[in-house]
Amino acid sequence: MKKRKEIMKNIWATVLLVVIAAVLLGVFVIPDRIEDYKLKQFARPFFEHALPENSYSVQASVATDENGGTTAAAIIGTQLTEEELYAFYADTEYVPAKDGDVVELSVKMLDEASISALREAGKYREEDKYYFVYIYSGKAE
Repeated sequence: MKKRKEIMKNIWATVLLVVIAAVLLGVFVIPDRIEDYKLKQFARPFFEHALPENSYSVQASVATDENGGTTAAAIIGTQLTEEELYAFYADTEYVPAKDGDVVELSVKMLDEASISALREAGKYREEDKYYFVYIYSGKAE
């Protein structure tokens, strides 16, 4: 009888451990994976968009901000003007990251500090212009 109580105690301890592990997984791991999946889904059309001829991507990333907005961004080296680059990327309809969000496409020439960072990283070509091209999904203002 004593041995049976010991076995039951071990079974309940194991069950309790499995339940705690499942709860922790559900609370910490799964939401992060879902968020990562949503970020990738939002960014996919932007990142899979063809680059303009004779242009190249220096860096690309996607992230959320403290206000719940999502940005998919790329630094593009090109010979195009800001307006041409905007028109090139404006041919795609970008789906908002969350229901109720609006998506805005922006193109901005890199500032001098960013150009210096490209030079230091060995990614700068004197003959090209560099732009920060991004889509932002957030609440309409």
